[in-house]
Amino acid sequence: MPRKGYRKGYLYQEPPGQRYCVFHKALHPLEEFPPGSGGKPSSWCRLAYTEYRRKEREGVPRAHGSQAYRRIKVLQGYGAKCAACGNTDPLVLQLDHVDPELARQQKALCKERGRKFSTFAYEDAIARNYPDTYQILCSNCNSRKRLDVGGRAEWYAEMLKKE
Repeated sequence: MPRKGYRKGYLYQEPPGQRYCVFHKALHPLEEFPPGSGGKPSSWCRLAYTEYRRKEREGVPRAHGSQAYRRIKVLQGYGAKCAACGNTDPLVLQLDHVDPELARQQKALCKERGRKFSTFAYEDAIARNYPDTYQILCSNCNSRKRLDVGGRAEWYAEMLKKE
């Protein structure tokens, strides 16, 4: 028996095998409606839920706890500027440990616990209110710092002169 419903101010009967989607304001096959509360079909079709979620997410990082959100928060907390050269391009800025030994300890801890190291570092910086143990460096300065440990910069310079 067709279901009686209320639409646009008047009582109507839905055709058998179809249901009115409140979001699209149109009839759709009954199979397109996910189960709602009490086992009855929902008032929105599946496509309506997808469209609604897509519109809701436009221009917003995936979730409040997402890596992108944490990264933005950390960059803002440290001034979004490379501590060495002053570069402000957000695409190349990275969170860096001032003390490489601390970074090694945290990496080992993350490996034990099965956690992603960058996520741990961002969460730690946020939780500790942006301590001095971290700094923001651009990718060039961060690479230079990593390679310069143990006098490698001079070694590279010598090797380039030989050739």
